[in-house]
Amino acid sequence: MVTVLLGLALTGCGSDDAPETSGDGDASAGLSVEDCAVRLPDSVLTTLGWASAGQVEVGAADTCELAADAGDLRVRRLPMAPQDGEELADSAQTVYDDRCAGLDAGQQPGGESPTPAAGEVVDWLSTDVTACAVLSPDGQGINELVVLSGETVGDFWVVADDVVEPELVREALDQLVSAAVPTFTPGG
Repeated sequence: MVTVLLGLALTGCGSDDAPETSGDGDASAGLSVEDCAVRLPDSVLTTLGWASAGQVEVGAADTCELAADAGDLRVRRLPMAPQDGEELADSAQTVYDDRCAGLDAGQQPGGESPTPAAGEVVDWLSTDVTACAVLSPDGQGINELVVLSGETVGDFWVVADDVVEPELVREALDQLVSAAVPTFTPGG
């Protein structure tokens, strides 16, 4: 069930959700499996009590993915496309605002109300970033966090097949942010 939801959610995260990249096309052209291993550290799996069922993969558009025995992890640096004379930081703020506004409580199984509310700003991260999230009340399903850090925006997912303590989901997302944000380069 969660795999189907993840597939549908990832399909919905295409060009309609983020500006198109400029330049040479695929924003992940320089991203390696080693880069993704840094962005998706083993400590996250340990925190969630999951065993790895596969290896870290490089997806499209600067995305790192890992399928584990009890769910999936994903980290994506969103592309920026500054408009006529717009500063990169302003473009990042616009992308962040749009992603937060687009977070949907409907992505949760059974239509349960997420905690926090869709797109609500969160203050539980240890890294100095601005973030919004939609998290399931019991940790099961899609837990998504969007982060603004200077001139970059990241999208972080913990998709759990079964119930996971919400505090562990928050801790896992915090670990993903702490590992990945320093690897993000401005722009796209």
